Amino acid sequence: MSNTLLRFPFALSPRMQSFLECRNALQCLNHAKNHHDMYAWLQAIQDLNESLQGSVARKPAIPEIISLIHALQQHLNKLSQHPSHFKQAILEAHDQLGEHELKLAQSLPKLLESIAQDGVIQAWVNSQKKTDWIGHRLFFPQTLPVFWDALGIQKNIEQNLQDVHDMIRHVDGMLHDFVPWSKGIAQGGCDQIHIGTQEESCGLLIVGLPLHLVQSGITPEFSGNRHTIRIRFQQYRPAQACHMPEQDIPYQYMLVPIL
Repeated sequence: MSNTLLRFPFALSPRMQSFLECRNALQCLNHAKNHHDMYAWLQAIQDLNESLQGSVARKPAIPEIISLIHALQQHLNKLSQHPSHFKQAILEAHDQLGEHELKLAQSLPKLLESIAQDGVIQAWVNSQKKTDWIGHRLFFPQTLPVFWDALGIQKNIEQNLQDVHDMIRHVDGMLHDFVPWSKGIAQGGCDQIHIGTQEESCGLLIVGLPLHLVQSGITPEFSGNRHTIRIRFQQYRPAQACHMPEQDIPYQYMLVPIL
């Protein structure tokens, strides 16, 4: 049986939510690129574009992510004031975050412009507004595989996306390295995590679920606030309504002390 943990994040602050939305869009972009799936790529690039620029449902993510970087730097500054063999590595990580911020300021306008001016991406966006989900009117089912190989739209965008990708990947790795895992048991599929008892304010909850449970259709749902988070596990099965599992669910979690 695999010991792999699949990670499920729950943001406890607006800036963390903006960060997670960008991270998820980039993960979907990479998956689409690796599987040569232009439909998935178009969906992910539009999701990322709305996160970066903001929309009716979302605040622009870049100011939120820059604020998150500053919070990380402040935390690293505090850590560096304590005697440690890792002091030099902590200071280097602090400086790397500053470099990401500078590079982003230079590359972001070009990235947003390249997305806004790309005819295929904008045609896809317009087809969604007209509930033409796979682009029947634009002959996308026939043309997208050809466009993917011949026009290389994704390659042009990804060149301009590199600085954003590097920053998100670096910050994501840091957020996952701050604290060790704790263990929990969701009796009857439900549990609570009390955040108010933590010494530091937390901005992110990460729940780790064993792979074999996810393979059986089980995933977590979250609700609550910065004091108490309620976890309710759900199970999905083919041709059945979603329901709560009957057994207790073992899981692990970490609370990241970055707002």
